[in-house]
Amino acid sequence: MRLGSFQLPNDASLSYAEYGTSTGKPVLLLHGLVGSICSEGMEGSLCGLPMRVIALARPGYGDSDYFDMDCVADWGRLLTEFWDHLGLQSFDIVGISAGAPYAYSLAALYPDRIGTVYINSGIPAVRFPNVLAQYPAQEAALYHAFRGMSRQEVGQALYDSYLPLFPEAALQGRDFRDSMGGDLRNIGQEAKLQEAPWGFELSEVRCPVVLLHGTADSEVPYGAMVETVKRLPHARIIKLEGEEHASPAITDRLMAELLQSDNV
Repeated sequence: MRLGSFQLPNDASLSYAEYGTSTGKPVLLLHGLVGSICSEGMEGSLCGLPMRVIALARPGYGDSDYFDMDCVADWGRLLTEFWDHLGLQSFDIVGISAGAPYAYSLAALYPDRIGTVYINSGIPAVRFPNVLAQYPAQEAALYHAFRGMSRQEVGQALYDSYLPLFPEAALQGRDFRDSMGGDLRNIGQEAKLQEAPWGFELSEVRCPVVLLHGTADSEVPYGAMVETVKRLPHARIIKLEGEEHASPAITDRLMAELLQSDNV
């Protein structure tokens, strides 16, 4: 693993980690709501791949500086010089769960650089009523409630809901510490922006999108993903029967898709 940082045009620091082979096909990795660019086990699973995997920490995660954004696309618009900094002329993207909207935004903003977008159990376009209708009523109501709350208030609500779900060992891990170890504005902002306009249209994502999703996903209903796919021009669904949210089986299948692609 090779750690780095880059100063964005707004003077915020962007933290990133590189795995795999420096001369391999570049693949950008975007973590979920509870995630880290230094997740336990990540180095062991990625270091031997014939790809150059670059994991980016979004605002407020790990060592990346927090800053307010008005929409998902605001982050991507700051990355133009970062691609040149790392010599990334073209690359694929993997978006995990809450990383999905950011993966779509980069594909829309940089169509000449992005090859294929791979989505693992991705957050759908919940601002559309037909998508949000696929969620249980109680969960859908939370998105509406978040509109009237501050980023920190939303973050605290998410923290309180996630805390009982994690075993003690996980609470000491990098995923939890890097995502929920600060003042929680970062995860609050992520949730609020999921339900707001993203700053681009999914119809602007012109590259191929491969979505891997489990039918037993209790965090992101399979039907919500299906409704989102209707707005993507070149999408392919890989349906995994009985699999939960971002399960090991889904991750393994995604890695197989990456390795089998013509570009690796």
